[in-house]
Amino acid sequence: MQLKGQRCGKLVCLRDMDEKDASPYIKWLKDPEVANIVGIKQIPSLKERAQQLKNLAKSPNDLVLGIELRDKSELIGTIGLRDIDTTKNTAEAAIFIGDKHEWDKGYGTEAMKLLLKIGFEKLNLKRIQLHVDSANLRARHVFTKLGFKEESKSERLIVMVKEA
Repeated sequence: MQLKGQRCGKLVCLRDMDEKDASPYIKWLKDPEVANIVGIKQIPSLKERAQQLKNLAKSPNDLVLGIELRDKSELIGTIGLRDIDTTKNTAEAAIFIGDKHEWDKGYGTEAMKLLLKIGFEKLNLKRIQLHVDSANLRARHVFTKLGFKEESKSERLIVMVKEA
C-alpha cells in the first residue's frame, strides 16, 4: 500500500519508500547499538532490503513509510502499519528511528502522531496496537504520551493499544 504524497508535521515528513531507501537502512543496522534495539540478528543484504521494500509497496495490508527530516529531506527512519485488517479495522504499528544521532529530538513522537492520523482518519481504523520491548523505557514513554494503553505484558514484550 502506498501513501501517495507526503504527510508533514513541523519536524518530519512521512513518505512512500522505494529501493533507494535500502542503503541507509542497512547502514543503520551495521551499528550494533541500533541493531540490538531492533532485535536484528542478521543484517539483510542491500538487494534483500530493496526487494522487501518493493514487496511492501505492493502489499494491500501494509503501509511502510520513510521518516524524513522536514528541513533536509533526509531519511532518518521508518514507520508503518502492518497487517491492516479492513474487516476488523485494526493494524499493527511499528517505528524505527535508525539514525541514532536523531534520537531524543521529538521526531519519533511527531512521526507516530502523523501515522495515527493516517490510520484513524484515512484508513478508518478503530484499533492500532504495537509491541514494545519492556526494557525500552523511551519508547514506552512516547507511546503512553500518545494515548496508547498497556493491554498485556510478557517477560520481554508489552502490547500497547490505541483506539479511535
